[in-house]
Amino acid sequence: MKYKKGILLLLTAALLWGCGGREEIVFVAEPSGEESGGTVENVNLNAGSFLSYEYITPTDVSPDQVVWVNVEPKRPQDRPLRVGFSQMEVNNDWRIYENASIFQEAEALGIELLYRDAESSLEKQNADILELIEAGVDYLIVAPRQYFGLEGAFEAAREAGVPVILIDRLAAGTVGVDYVTCIMTDHVEVGSRAAGILAEQFPEQEICVLEVSGTTGSSSASYLSEGFRKVAEERNWEIITVDGNFDRVDSLNVVQEALVTYGNDIDAVFAHIDDSAIGAIQAMRNVGLEPGTDTEAGEIPVVSMGGYKDALKAIIAGDMLATIECSPRFGPIVFYYINCLEDAQRIRSRIVMPGKTYDISNAGELIELEGY
Repeated sequence: MKYKKGILLLLTAALLWGCGGREEIVFVAEPSGEESGGTVENVNLNAGSFLSYEYITPTDVSPDQVVWVNVEPKRPQDRPLRVGFSQMEVNNDWRIYENASIFQEAEALGIELLYRDAESSLEKQNADILELIEAGVDYLIVAPRQYFGLEGAFEAAREAGVPVILIDRLAAGTVGVDYVTCIMTDHVEVGSRAAGILAEQFPEQEICVLEVSGTTGSSSASYLSEGFRKVAEERNWEIITVDGNFDRVDSLNVVQEALVTYGNDIDAVFAHIDDSAIGAIQAMRNVGLEPGTDTEAGEIPVVSMGGYKDALKAIIAGDMLATIECSPRFGPIVFYYINCLEDAQRIRSRIVMPGKTYDISNAGELIELEGY
């Protein structure tokens, strides 16, 4: 199926099914980007240079758990394809860019997009999904707030015949029943890679690592920790974990508290997102410690996941060791696979978003092309 070109702005759910006292469903074609300091434009412009549709074998599930799945194509005749997008929250640049990528790709393809922001509430995300189903969507894109807690909403989608596609996090459910596929970074591999980068900085050394975790209960945080510990435990590293909630300010506060208590023992920092890494760098300076890559001089190396411009700037400045790409540009890839389903093709139940390592060797070259 080839989607018709056009611009479709769904201003409120009332246009489709009346007000009924419910909150508006708003499609914002161009997010303001106020949280990141400016308008977000052309998010998918260079996507072809770093997105891949070749199959990458995941390490966060066993091979026999990846299955082929297909659905009955919707192929609406009297209207564009209608897709609902349930976002968990928009509390950092990564989420702003994820939204922009999906909004812009939907607009480019002429897809009618209905959007809801759960505002960090699992209860609200359940309600959002139910409202999107009631609004008559053909597919649901869901960025789950937590691993457990959306089972009822997925059951409602199944009963309504609405295929669910998970992005950037996994959620509890049976593949092929509760959801069609999960498209996300292989967080186990990223965690292991981050530990390997630190292991190169501290060869044959037993070190103490401060882990600034993402939201407790999220699959991404659990998988990142799992991958990191696979390498760390082999080297007998000590790990002190704080919950940074994938948030810069939250991370600054909890890291500063941890450094006051354990600062003299911390050799390195592993942050689950660049926001947490930037917060940790500031926290170090607040308590008189020095972030950096010169461990012999007592500097504390920071490794993270993301690909933010702020993180790449920190790498270039020598304040940060590395960050591993976790692209928020889901728009092209998620609609590519929806298109496959509309063409009656089977797709795999687990699709890995590729991600490179940014360090001092490439950060300067790639900051404008790929940073966000």
